[in-house]
Parts: sequence; structure tokens; C-alpha cells
Amino acid sequence: MATGKSLSDISQQLEEMQYKLDVGCECPSGETLEEMIKGILIRAPPSVPVMFSAPDNENWISPPFYTHPRGYQMRLEITVDKSLSYSGYCRGASSSYHYTKSACYANFFLQTGEFDDYLRFPIQMSLDLHVIKKNTAESHSITYKFDKDTPIECTRRRRDRYPYSAASYNSTYYNVDCEYLRGILLLKADEVESYSIDDTLTFKVTNVVTNNLD
Repeated sequence: MATGKSLSDISQQLEEMQYKLDVGCECPSGETLEEMIKGILIRAPPSVPVMFSAPDNENWISPPFYTHPRGYQMRLEITVDKSLSYSGYCRGASSSYHYTKSACYANFFLQTGEFDDYLRFPIQMSLDLHVIKKNTAESHSITYKFDKDTPIECTRRRRDRYPYSAASYNSTYYNVDCEYLRGILLLKADEVESYSIDDTLTFKVTNVVTNNLD
């Protein structure tokens, strides 16, 4: 589990260890200095809640964010199953199509991070995703998990710098199941309107629990 140490405490510890390294001191407890530094880095406290705003009627990928200070880098992807309505020919008017508010699905994808050398892979993690209800403080929440049922391609360390998303995995190279790539149902079509403000949905990521940080 993550510790309750602040970033300033962690920074101070790292500075003290760097000083010991510079002056040639030995580490207590038999660990190497590198092992002690890694232990501090991967046990950093959870990051503050991350918030995003996204359109409610089209697919969207968030900017990258870190699960913890010096932790794993992720992106949130929202997939919309659009419902197509059709208006046929009537009294000389041409036919037309339009989209209605549609169900939203959520998925998280591991990215290449700055601190991956100090972290363990494949990852085991859970994240809480909230969508904020219109004009209230209420939210609808789901828990997203990287566990034994997650395709290994989605939990192992990333080596490339370009963003990973459903489109990246939806290829013959990765061959990840399309049903998994769509993500977890977040909002049904009839729920989107009550959570949408000016055709925009607001998301918050909280409560990141990383089993590899125990």
C-alpha cells in the first residue's frame, strides 16, 4: 500500500541518500542505495484527483496523467456508441441522418512514463472514475481494474513514445479483443443528458490503488 509521506518528505529522503552516495556512506539494512531509492520512488503517495472535460457525443482521449508522483503514466479513453436516427423523404424534403445522445464507455491505457525504470510490470492496479452530474455535486462512479483478466499487452511496460489507445491495440499486431478495447459501460444512452453540461462531460480519477506498491 502507498505510504502517507508528502512529496517534500520524499524529496528530502532522496537528497539525503544522494549525499550519502556522494560521500561514500554505506546504507543501513543491507540494501544498496539504488534499492532504497527505488523503494521510496514506487511508494510515493497517491496523486491528487485528476479531472478532465470531454465532449459527450464523440470519442475522446485524455492528456497523459500520472497515477502517483513518480508513478505510472496513463490516458483515459472515452468511447461513444452513437445511435443513428433517420428521417426519410417527406413532402419534397430530402432524407437526413442525425446522431442522438449515446452510451459512453471508459478505458484506461498505460503509456510510456518517465519513471518506468523504477516501477514493476506487468501492472496490477485499480482506479475509480467518476462522471460529475449536471448542476450538482453528485457523481456516477465505476472502478476500473488491471488484473489477471486484463490482456497482457495492456499491462506490460510500454517502450514507444507515441500514445497508446484502443486504436493502437485494435490491430493484427496486438490482436487484443475488441470487446475489451471498448471499455466498461460508464453511462447508458438515457443517462448522458443528466450528466452533460453544454454537451460536455466532466470526469475525475481518484483512489488509485496499485498492488505493486505494497
